[in-house]
Amino acid sequence: VSIDVINLCLVNGIDITDSNDYTEYYYPLPFSFPVNKNFTITSIVFEYRNVDLGNISAQQQASTNFHSGWDIAVPIGTNFYSICDGTVSSIVNTQMNDLPYKQSLNSTGNYMIVKCNNGLSALYWHIQYKSQPFGIKVGSLVYKNDLLGRTSTTGTSTGPHLHLGLRTEDNELLDAMAYINFAEYKGN
Repeated sequence: VSIDVINLCLVNGIDITDSNDYTEYYYPLPFSFPVNKNFTITSIVFEYRNVDLGNISAQQQASTNFHSGWDIAVPIGTNFYSICDGTVSSIVNTQMNDLPYKQSLNSTGNYMIVKCNNGLSALYWHIQYKSQPFGIKVGSLVYKNDLLGRTSTTGTSTGPHLHLGLRTEDNELLDAMAYINFAEYKGN
């Protein structure tokens, strides 16, 4: 048996840990998974879908069909938790009922954004109206696995789920699942 050992810190013979020539960002890991119940993944990040929401603009339809995160299907009212340590940067509640878009016609829905301590932002979409625990508001410090609220079906959703997105400070879309440590998953 032959095993090749590769030094991942060597690029063209230069140790990048000692070099100022490389500026690639490496984010501290890991994040945790946002739900601890049985779930089904119904859409993946970077996916092009064919979702017909009916009476929306062509631009909204195109935005809906390009998927910017992971859809984690769970029943309405399922608790979801912070994937990282950070600060709540946004909470938007525009929809009081637990209805998909074709019934509510509300394209914004409810969502929360947490700016993680490493500079990334975790986005939680389609959440239940004002479901965040008392004391969780814009500016609140949260820690990995802190309860943030409950899931729903709001905005441009077609059914109950949590949409999990992850973005850089430059609004670059990332694959949130690549940052999750599933060894820590406590679900059933």
